Amino acid sequence: MEVVTEKQNSHKEDVREQKRKLLFNFVTICFIWLFVFTAYSGLQNLEAAVNAETGLYSLAAVTSGGVISCLVAPTVISYIGSKGALIVACICQCIFVAANYYPKPYILITGGAIVGLSSGLLWTAQSCYVTMIALDYHKITGESLEAILSRLFGIFFMAFQSTQVWGNLISSAVFQLGGASTEQTNNTFCGAQYCPSEQTISNGNETSEAVVRPDQHLEITLISIYLGITFIGLLLTVFVLKPIKSSMSDKYSTLKERLAANLKLLFTDLNMAMIIPFALYTGMEQVMMFAQFTTVTVWGIADAVWQAQSDALLGSVFHQNPEIAFSNYLMFQAMGLAIAYIYNIYLCEEMKLYILGVTVIISLIFLCIIEFRVRRRKREEK
Repeated sequence: MEVVTEKQNSHKEDVREQKRKLLFNFVTICFIWLFVFTAYSGLQNLEAAVNAETGLYSLAAVTSGGVISCLVAPTVISYIGSKGALIVACICQCIFVAANYYPKPYILITGGAIVGLSSGLLWTAQSCYVTMIALDYHKITGESLEAILSRLFGIFFMAFQSTQVWGNLISSAVFQLGGASTEQTNNTFCGAQYCPSEQTISNGNETSEAVVRPDQHLEITLISIYLGITFIGLLLTVFVLKPIKSSMSDKYSTLKERLAANLKLLFTDLNMAMIIPFALYTGMEQVMMFAQFTTVTVWGIADAVWQAQSDALLGSVFHQNPEIAFSNYLMFQAMGLAIAYIYNIYLCEEMKLYILGVTVIISLIFLCIIEFRVRRRKREEK
């Protein structure tokens, strides 16, 4: 009896140790994003104000590069691993932040393109990490995989979305403590009938906002802080994060097979095809939320649910090929961002809302079909 008890205690101790290691890796991922994207979010929100049109072109280069990198992300990750992909991406993030020291158009746009080309690696590797952690946790505890994925992605996106707060707090503190001057301008427009081409605005539709115009010393101070924060994220990735094995390394031996597997899932898997409209929508709605409806708290809550639960759904449905599934999803999400950035310049607010409304309805119909198919498959397996 004592021998059995000792074995049980030893098994429980092993389980606790495995759970501890998994959760430690997950917390590390959250802190990496917290540091890296506090800097990125802060710069992203200031680019248009501080660097005028060049900043917007730089952000467009980020989006365009993301579309390209998502195509090859699974193949690259299969060679260098998810941790290697994160290290490369964090280095590119440092380059993007440092490019703001010398904000000439060719420097900023090049920096945006570099970080864009690494974004597919960054987000695909992150999604693989969380999915594999959830899978291992599911095997150890026997808890529902969907519940674990939903919980972990929810916590992760809480950390990620909070970077908007920390990034803005840092920039606000630097500018205020440094005595940055502000200029009151009438350049915020409201209403569904507003069109970018309109030159005259009625008094009822115009509001004022303060545009911060920092001096060069404050800009350098802020960029240095952001660069230091990003470098901390890089150090965590290199020295603290534990590597995981790629799901593609054992299945496909050649470069051609790995590229073909990426395209095969995209064009032959019905669930993957049906999730494309939702991927486009999650990109398009972010542009609307951050650019037009920045004061709607309700939309922010919905965005948090969409971002977290879409990744949980992908991790559950495609847990055998997470790199390929997440890279395809992120590619179409980046396309949605690019499309919205383009039509945002030309279309009236009312038309933008119609486009989003139709897209979200189509997306929800397909998501319901995917959910039905997944549940039916599980019943058949049982």
